[in-house]
Amino acid sequence: MIRTILILILLFGSTVAASGNHYSESTDSATSLEHIRNVCGVELSRCELSVYRGDELETRLNSEKQTVVLLPGSKVDYFVPYKQNYIALGARNDNSTIDRDGKIQVSMKHTLYDDGQAKKLFKEKFYMGYSFKTVWRVWEPSSPFEDHNFDLELFYCSDDANCDSLNQQLAGFQHRYYVGLEHESNGRDGTDSRSWNRGYFRWLTWQGRHAYSAKLWYVGQHGKNNEDIEDYLGYSQLQYDYRGDHIISAMANVGPRGNVLLDWAKKSGKTATLHYYAQLFGGYGESLLYYNEKRYAFRIGIRLYQ
Repeated sequence: MIRTILILILLFGSTVAASGNHYSESTDSATSLEHIRNVCGVELSRCELSVYRGDELETRLNSEKQTVVLLPGSKVDYFVPYKQNYIALGARNDNSTIDRDGKIQVSMKHTLYDDGQAKKLFKEKFYMGYSFKTVWRVWEPSSPFEDHNFDLELFYCSDDANCDSLNQQLAGFQHRYYVGLEHESNGRDGTDSRSWNRGYFRWLTWQGRHAYSAKLWYVGQHGKNNEDIEDYLGYSQLQYDYRGDHIISAMANVGPRGNVLLDWAKKSGKTATLHYYAQLFGGYGESLLYYNEKRYAFRIGIRLYQ
């Protein structure tokens, strides 16, 4: 039954993406503002906006070309995608066996300021990020989840103008950096508990459709059951992204063992907010519970607009 529901969700998502209705990736900010007016049921200036009001929201939408997600009858909460958001099905090979499974990730971030004095102090530079990732043994009896990984971050972004997107129209190489604190755990206790706390520095540079980043971290605290986690997940992370009609990403954790993650995505419709998505993983640490076990996995599914 669960497998049938999941397949129906995937088919429904592709259909919605192809039609491009409701939450479209519109490059016309006026359309987005009109949508806000319709949902709020009043003029924009009277909406209860938690972050932006009036011309500020219009300016933000113009600069980022992103959709503000609204729930009928509620105010605007300006959450934006952070890491990848996807659901994918496929198979993995670990311990010389091949198993079919699924993988889900949800990730978002929010600025740490409001419309008052805090906004003047933070200047949109401080963020809170949250990511949830799970491997789902969807094809097994009762379809259990293998492991839930929770990742909470507080970080600073050096860009005064806009840390939520990359402006591909600027000439030459552009740069920004991030400094943050990160806690990741699987929420379990006893011998299955896994966690680590890190401080990190990340450098990002991009030109046009190409982006490059390097992330270095220092582990301040380990869980007692994963004191050797750096031997498997490394001390740094390198990433390359190409963003055109096809979106390609390659990410590697660098260390004594490490891992590699390759992603491909393509819009499922001209104005769609969903992408067709494929992922290839090889190495250690796909889930915290089995961080010290090597595996290879290939999955396909759908991804939200990034």
